[in-house]
Amino acid sequence: MIALDWHQTSEGLTAAYRAEAERTRADLHWDTEPTWDVIEHARRLRQVAGRIVRDAEGQWRGWSYFLRHRGSLQIGAVTADDEEATRVLLASVLASPEAQGVTRVLLYAYAVAPGLRAALQAQGFDIEPQQYLVADLPATTGQGPAHVQPDAEAAPVTLDELAQCLAACYPTPDPRRPFAPAGTDEEWAEYVRALTQQSGCGMLLPGVSQAERDAAGQLQALALVTHLAPRTAHLAQLVVRPQQRRTGKARQILRQAMRAAARVGHQRMTLLVAEGNRPARALYAGEGFVKTAEFVSAVRITRAD
Repeated sequence: MIALDWHQTSEGLTAAYRAEAERTRADLHWDTEPTWDVIEHARRLRQVAGRIVRDAEGQWRGWSYFLRHRGSLQIGAVTADDEEATRVLLASVLASPEAQGVTRVLLYAYAVAPGLRAALQAQGFDIEPQQYLVADLPATTGQGPAHVQPDAEAAPVTLDELAQCLAACYPTPDPRRPFAPAGTDEEWAEYVRALTQQSGCGMLLPGVSQAERDAAGQLQALALVTHLAPRTAHLAQLVVRPQQRRTGKARQILRQAMRAAARVGHQRMTLLVAEGNRPARALYAGEGFVKTAEFVSAVRITRAD
């Protein structure tokens, strides 16, 4: 097998995007077509790198895309049809010019490539499985997702407030975290912009997302909900400030978000949770969420900052 730069040969990419969109729609209730449109646009502008694996007969065996950002290499996907293709693909990504001199390599993706965990471990990655959970929402007579409107009486939440609340809920820098690893104000602001203005994790639903403030007006808890596909809402973030934890607030705001999603016509809610996060898993299980798929979060620290 051989790995080729996708800027040199793009034959078959349209079919690969279509197959991946069909897979995520069937497995995850997730419409990723807008994401692949963005990726293809970035590829043509040479803003995103990628590799395509072919066998000796020239047949497609796998593909990946990745980019360098803030000194890290971020791998967006690893799609392959057998273990050898997975190994060749990952090795090619790590040998790419974009991977040279980075402080860490990060992969956060749907874990469907055969032998992916073994290939990552062989390359020195630390792996934390992520469970993809789904819960059915109660049937309502809502108007449907296209008619979502924010609560007119609720104080609008600014991007700065979102970033500050998230930073307070994740107070410790963690180079293995897929977002804001250093915990800087700039990283949190960038993460919030990605959540609220881009479609990688679905489009934000302001009228479904929930925010709770204290008497002084400071955000104490957040449930950020996005729209993944017709009838599917996604809980992108559920956070509670440390001093408010173990008070039932997480369950309360989760239930509010689920009811709001149902009212506007969503039939299910999805989310991702780290396999090792037992308190969060217990919370979600108690609200009817069940595991239907698995993602992988993998990080390789290559050198100290």
